[in-house]
Amino acid sequence: MLGHVFRGDSGDGTAFQDLHTYFLGFFAQDDYRVAKNLTLNFGMRYELLPSPTDVNGRMQYFDFNAKQLRRIGEAGALTRLHPTDRNNFAPRFGFAYTPGGGRTVVRGGYGIYYTTPYWNDYHFLVWGPPYYSITSVFSDQNRPTLALDRLFDPFDVAFAWLNSNDTGARNPYVQQWSFGLQREVTRTLVLEAGYAGSTSKKLSQRKNANPGLIDPTGTIPIDRRRVYPGLGDILYSYYGGMANYNALTLKAEKRYSQGYSFLAAYTFMKALDWGHSDNVAMDGLNTRLEKAISEYNATHRLAISSLYELPFGRGKGLWNSGIAGRVLEGWQTNAIITFMSGLPANVTYAGRTPQVGIYGGVRPNRIGPGVCSECQSNIRNSPGLGGYFRTSDFTFPAQYTFGDSVRNAVNAPGLNNWDISILKTMSIRESHKLQFRAELFNTFNHAQFSGLGTTLGTPTFGSILSARTARNIQGALKYVF
Repeated sequence: MLGHVFRGDSGDGTAFQDLHTYFLGFFAQDDYRVAKNLTLNFGMRYELLPSPTDVNGRMQYFDFNAKQLRRIGEAGALTRLHPTDRNNFAPRFGFAYTPGGGRTVVRGGYGIYYTTPYWNDYHFLVWGPPYYSITSVFSDQNRPTLALDRLFDPFDVAFAWLNSNDTGARNPYVQQWSFGLQREVTRTLVLEAGYAGSTSKKLSQRKNANPGLIDPTGTIPIDRRRVYPGLGDILYSYYGGMANYNALTLKAEKRYSQGYSFLAAYTFMKALDWGHSDNVAMDGLNTRLEKAISEYNATHRLAISSLYELPFGRGKGLWNSGIAGRVLEGWQTNAIITFMSGLPANVTYAGRTPQVGIYGGVRPNRIGPGVCSECQSNIRNSPGLGGYFRTSDFTFPAQYTFGDSVRNAVNAPGLNNWDISILKTMSIRESHKLQFRAELFNTFNHAQFSGLGTTLGTPTFGSILSARTARNIQGALKYVF
């Protein structure tokens, strides 16, 4: 409000790169039929993906021992960013067993799958002098220390923002396993139950490798508190992330017969991770604080699709002749119904930053669960569309410190959506038909709330900010010949 400068950033140079590498993959698989009702699958894959090189030699990294940037290939430096990962053996195993009369099938499998490093972070190789550098300056929040006419004065408290990659990186990989039971109840009805799980390791993450230590007094200059004094922030891409996923699945499928079909699938899941690749850890000195429910974790999800042809008209069981038959024949209805739990949302706060350099979103203190079923059930009757979670369960941490709340501490509103279509097909003459269709999206016009205010200290904290599309009806006429 006073017009004082809080932060300034200045960029210099170019971040152009010309990276090259190669990829080799070998795979062998065999199916072995142990018995008439038991089949085993064995496989092995091997992958080789060296770290990239730059045609123009524009690659550097921060040497934490020497406390300086080193150009790859120069005397005393690495010849490649990281050693080639040569043990990427990925075994696979699966089985299918059909006991009894052949109407039940038991399946299972396990496999290891490698992936490539996160190439987006290879641009860190040129982020730093002499290639490309960013200089940032910050003002004291309580006593303005910056002015526009001398924003980047070398005598001000300024620092060059360095970037570096993990020189000990290995290829990320995931272990996946599954087990399922399938039963054919009738010729057209199949029921399934299954479990699927996975664990991922060596995932790409980011952190500040040169943060300042917490100073509750707010009086000690950040350079005196840094891990490497005399240097600025070091945005570091490393491969220390992990994730795991577990899910129970149920499925019922009625294949088309007698004029109708349906498919219903339910998933009960839980996913944990340390954040996705572009996240920056809140505290670079304690990245374990990032472990939390994944952003895509939808605890419950039920999806149903159906098709039903009305049993009227020629060739059907009812009113298959006369005027009534002609009027009622050719009608069909389709539906897609989705129920889903709300996705996690991360609670942050505004102002009173810790002053430790760059960091991910700061989180407040959490003194209660935050989740409020009563708040959620009353949200549709609240004229202000507020209070979707218990906001009093979150408080500001002490100034210049981090809060203790986990990532993704609350959940956004879920989904309750019905899409229904109605079709009428009229036969004009042989091979010529006229079809009318009406489609109703969000048929019952449920308020599908979306955006959620999750920033403590703002007027919208805890409030519903937006909603998905309201009911939408469209019609179409199609001539088929």
